[in-house]
Amino acid sequence: MKKRILLCSALSFALTGCNSSPSNSDLEAYLEPKFDSCKNLKIVDIKKTNGYQEDGYYRVEFSYGLELKDSSLLDTMRNQWKEEKEESERRLEKNKKFLETRETLEAEIKKIADEFELHAPYMPSSDEIIVFKRGLSAEIAPEIPLPLQEKINIWKKLVESREQEINNQKPFKIFGNEETIIYRNYYNGCNPSVKQFTKNLFEGQQLASLRSENKDPELLFDEYKVKVTLTIPMRKTENGWRVISDN
Repeated sequence: MKKRILLCSALSFALTGCNSSPSNSDLEAYLEPKFDSCKNLKIVDIKKTNGYQEDGYYRVEFSYGLELKDSSLLDTMRNQWKEEKEESERRLEKNKKFLETRETLEAEIKKIADEFELHAPYMPSSDEIIVFKRGLSAEIAPEIPLPLQEKINIWKKLVESREQEINNQKPFKIFGNEETIIYRNYYNGCNPSVKQFTKNLFEGQQLASLRSENKDPELLFDEYKVKVTLTIPMRKTENGWRVISDN
């Protein structure tokens, strides 16, 4: 019996110790500091689920959860996203009306130009209407009849006004870029090494299903509480249980 006890003691560091294995607190001591830099993301419910000795170390199987420290951040982002979405719809409607009005004006300009045997096409390269003489020479008309010039001036004013409106539009902060913004929100401040413990957060079924089924992006603003399982090798040392490698 004494020989057995002594043998167990001598092998305690080479293996893992007699009847000894990492506890939840050992796992917490290893994992929680990994998330100290994260401003929004936290690790919860760290629990050892299984474990066994293997080749001089103890392979620990455990689970944990990932969630936001303050989920109200997503609600704030959702509200802003809704406002930007509504503004986007207003902009689209305004642009539709602009295109219809411009098309009508260009048809009227063409009609007047035809009456004076002129050609007045819109030139995308210069973003303007240029009046040409009829024929194959593409010679610019030296004089533009007053009715035609007045209609072209209306067209120019419309286009310039629209360009100014577009230049004054503020870019959206969230709408159209939902995945990237939310991803950054979860990982805000996190050390890059954190991602090895959060691989299921944005690479799992949640976003994959949203992308594949083209569902409403608003679903992205629902908080994801992810359950993760992991296995790591640990060894008993004089300072307690330590992970053998931490890549």
